[in-house]
Amino acid sequence: MMMNLFVVFYFVCRVCKRWKRLVKDQRLWRLVDLTVTSRILWLLLRQYLGCGLRCLRLRGLLLSARGGSFLSESWLRSLSSKCPRLSQLYLLHADLRSLSSCQILPLSLRVLELRGCELPREFFIQSPEPRLVLNNVPSFTDQHLQSLTSWERLSRLELKDTFRVTANGLRSCAAKDGVCGVEGLSGLKFLEIGITGRQGYQLQMASLGLGAGWLGLEELSLGGKEVGPGLLCASRLKDLKSLCLWACTLSEMQIVRSCRMLRGLRRLESVGLCWSGSGPAINSFMKTCDPKF
Repeated sequence: MMMNLFVVFYFVCRVCKRWKRLVKDQRLWRLVDLTVTSRILWLLLRQYLGCGLRCLRLRGLLLSARGGSFLSESWLRSLSSKCPRLSQLYLLHADLRSLSSCQILPLSLRVLELRGCELPREFFIQSPEPRLVLNNVPSFTDQHLQSLTSWERLSRLELKDTFRVTANGLRSCAAKDGVCGVEGLSGLKFLEIGITGRQGYQLQMASLGLGAGWLGLEELSLGGKEVGPGLLCASRLKDLKSLCLWACTLSEMQIVRSCRMLRGLRRLESVGLCWSGSGPAINSFMKTCDPKF
């Protein structure tokens, strides 16, 4: 009996050692998706996260009974030094109001996505990320949008359910010729604007701000209640080559009539709308543009 117990303990010990070695293997910590507290974040950073980390997804405590912030500036600085290859950061339901600005985020980031987060007023100061995704961030305002004009490398901006962004706010940051060259978001190539509808918020129709034109903007994605206003103004986008429509209630004929004014358009994608390809107007349009659904 004692011999059997000894054999069992021997194998258990070997398994535990192997698991311990495995959990410290940096190849295991390349893509991380966690819901954790501040204390656990420090534990992970000190013992497990390292130079192998490429993508980090964190869920905050905004919807938790505990609430409060869990990301501190000291932890983010440590993350920058210990994980120099981190390129993608996704934050869900995170309270970021305790942070001074986005400058404390890792300089290696190429994608920053904020979904359902709370932001301080001066969060967006110059930062190197070429792609920024904002999804259902109620505290994002025209002031935040204007501060993004200092992001010279920003090439992709996605605004989904950002209810406080107005047409004037979008118009003020559009790339345009100025006294000292191109002003505004001059490096932007892709812009997405979509409102799928939340009760209690006034519809701003921010896409009307596209009516001022936007130099260099090649790809536009419109969703929900921003499709109609956006199509009215899309003809002012002289560099537009690709258009995507989603959560769209317009008919294909209405879309074709709007898009026929887009002389440089080469690709049209409509998510959820089947193209019948019937009728002379539609057939003529499909010869010059590649519709996808």
